[in-house]
Amino acid sequence: MDNKFLNTVRILFIGIFLAPLMFLGVILFTQSGQEKPLTVANDPFFFIVVIMSVGAIIASTMLYKKRLPAIQEMTDTAAKLNAWKSLLIIKLAIIEGVTLFAVVVLQIQLANIYLFIALALSAYQLTNIPTEEKIKTDCNL
Repeated sequence: MDNKFLNTVRILFIGIFLAPLMFLGVILFTQSGQEKPLTVANDPFFFIVVIMSVGAIIASTMLYKKRLPAIQEMTDTAAKLNAWKSLLIIKLAIIEGVTLFAVVVLQIQLANIYLFIALALSAYQLTNIPTEEKIKTDCNL
């Protein structure tokens, strides 16, 4: 594995990680000066966002663990790395989608609970930072 691959994967991670945070920044800027309670009474989105968040974390983790053995069995290093990169992108995208949904609901409902959920999901994304050690371990290199 060369540094070019690691740099490419890190750039992908940074892009996927920062996109929801930049959107969140725009939403918070447009909502500045508005009072936002923690929750809104009878909010149907709350359960949807929480269930989607938990489901996305579980699904992305299970998908990653289920697909990883097939990648480890590959013999070609380049094929392993490309398959691992695709798997990482899918794992990150699942969480990113729910994070963006939480930000959109924040925009609609003006309730800070969605801000906290989006930030928690973004913090979870930090556990997926690609490192050389992690790639070597995951791909059996």
